[in-house]
Amino acid sequence: MRIPSLAAVLCVILCLMGAIAALLRASAQSTQPPELKKLDLWSGQWTTKGKLYDTPHSHAGEITITMTCAWSAYAGYMICDHLINGPAGRRNDLSIFTYNQADKSYKFCGFDQTGVPRSTPLTIEGNIWSYDTDEEENGKKVHMKTINDFSRPGIVTWNTKFSEDGGAHWTLMNEGVDTKVR
Repeated sequence: MRIPSLAAVLCVILCLMGAIAALLRASAQSTQPPELKKLDLWSGQWTTKGKLYDTPHSHAGEITITMTCAWSAYAGYMICDHLINGPAGRRNDLSIFTYNQADKSYKFCGFDQTGVPRSTPLTIEGNIWSYDTDEEENGKKVHMKTINDFSRPGIVTWNTKFSEDGGAHWTLMNEGVDTKVR
């Protein structure tokens, strides 16, 4: 009787573990509430091309991003890893999306490699995702708004604007398109 090699046994064990993990992930995703399932729009790999404008809150230039998004192991969080190339150089950011059933709200949190989190309220109404935040610069309140438009399958158009007068006037800071590549 021939005894299987250690490498063959390890290969079979790893394949079984991968299959079990995939089944568990699929099971966790099937029990997600519908609100959380909306975040699945980000699943996959994306490329981004965008334009940045020279404003008091941004610098002009081009931006490209390669992004991979997937569910966390237990399907409670959509996690996106971004490799960003722009006027400030190259950087790696992380975005995390979830839904809080207790207060019926979406949550977005972003990290860059400084480790300082930025939490931004997220509203999803149909195909439009809106991230709104208020900041204070030089004693002046500035409202920032980013819109993601998921109206076309596999395409997300986006832009960020700011207002220094309570929303009466808006200035475009950046805009672009995310394209799903797989």
